[in-house]
Amino acid sequence: MQLNIEVAGRTPAEAGQLAAELETALRTCAPRVQADRHKRSFDTMDVGTIVGVVFGSAAMAAVGQGISAWLAKRQNAEITIKGPDDTVIIKGITSAHAVDIVKVLKPLVERNGG
Repeated sequence: MQLNIEVAGRTPAEAGQLAAELETALRTCAPRVQADRHKRSFDTMDVGTIVGVVFGSAAMAAVGQGISAWLAKRQNAEITIKGPDDTVIIKGITSAHAVDIVKVLKPLVERNGG
């Protein structure tokens, strides 16, 4: 399964820092998960505010829990999760109303044969 998690902050620099922290958190909570940052546009100088995540169904719970735990500690962060075809799965999730990400990811993974 492949997801893109777009990270927003109060400033582009903050969004980049938050994306870096999310990338590290995902690699830590689920070592078999591939997580890499990339840019929305090559015209910018930032390192990237999108974290691409590739994982199998066995790692789904770890990915969901990692995202939820990371988000709960960051009041300034907001994420949008997109599927492999760039469709929005869930948008505007913040620490104030964090959902159980595992419940959101499970049907998506099942639909995509993960």
